[in-house]
Amino acid sequence: MRAMTILSGIGFCVFATAAAAQPASWSISGQPAVRIGEVDGEAPYLFSRVGNAVLTADGLVAVANGGSNEIRLFDRRGSWMRSVGRAGQGPGEFRYLARVLKLPDGSLLGVDAFQSRVSVFTTAGAHVRTETMPVRAAPEAILGDGSYVMIAESGTPGQTGILEYVGHILRIQPGATQVDTLAAVAGGQGYWMQAPNGSMSQAELPFKRVLSRAFFRNAIYTGNGQEYAIAIHDASSGSGVAVRRQEPARRVSAADIERYRQVALASVAENRRQNLERVLGQVPFPEVMPHFSSLLIDSEDCLWVQRYQPNFDDAVSWDVFDARGNPLMQLRGPAGLRATEIGADYILGVQTDEQGVEYVVLHNLTRR
Repeated sequence: MRAMTILSGIGFCVFATAAAAQPASWSISGQPAVRIGEVDGEAPYLFSRVGNAVLTADGLVAVANGGSNEIRLFDRRGSWMRSVGRAGQGPGEFRYLARVLKLPDGSLLGVDAFQSRVSVFTTAGAHVRTETMPVRAAPEAILGDGSYVMIAESGTPGQTGILEYVGHILRIQPGATQVDTLAAVAGGQGYWMQAPNGSMSQAELPFKRVLSRAFFRNAIYTGNGQEYAIAIHDASSGSGVAVRRQEPARRVSAADIERYRQVALASVAENRRQNLERVLGQVPFPEVMPHFSSLLIDSEDCLWVQRYQPNFDDAVSWDVFDARGNPLMQLRGPAGLRATEIGADYILGVQTDEQGVEYVVLHNLTRR
């Protein structure tokens, strides 16, 4: 049995529940209903650095393609319709298109992470406006009151070793010059080491914790996986705990370390492996892995918590909770899928093949 703690608007309750089984009526299609992307072909179908994909109000698949700094629009059959935005620094142009968000009126908002600004387009292709943020941060979501929300992580490295970041949840009203800080939360991790030339450099920390987040109406959900705890921060009523589950983390074995090293070394060019060997010989490996690595809120108000995946495992598994925090099920997804949006009857996301080619895929989701 697993203990779970839930904080809701009507009080605080503790109960025990067994690991939920997947109901037969919930299923994800084994093959995608829509698969967009090609190894070679026309430019609109060649993806690079896809930030996310969303389904628009008029039924189009909108893809934030960071490699070309444009939002590409496809119909539900996967045929390219048009692209909006382009590389540059002028109105409606991007230096780094990080993501695309949906506005209540059906238009799309492209987020430029390098220029800390947003550009709004209609799905017909018209540029509406470009707005610069008052701080160097890029909006991650739009709350129910129309404000932008983002999380900025900070930490000051003083010496070599593990750096624990702090995440600052920021809210900005459109057109405002003031920034509201809603909360500070435990963030992800980094690792700083001394390079051969004596300078400080940042290295990838194996099995590191990352600050996961999800956004819903006026609420922000956060957790870094150090424990199975997900906090909720409401823009008007403060913070609390949405879900807390008492269960042990997966321990890191010697076999896990060796598999991590093999995959990491195989992922870089041969002329870089000697340096990576040096780095892997210095960075510490933790005793346990994080509990989870990402959060999503679907269109039916359910919270999807994706279990942590080490670099040698492409299995996807979610714990799904209803709007009150009650556990619904554990659900397995297509291998290697990075889900970016979950609707009532679909899961939309990005998959990358062994050659590094990116595809945008839409899988059917059945839940009756």
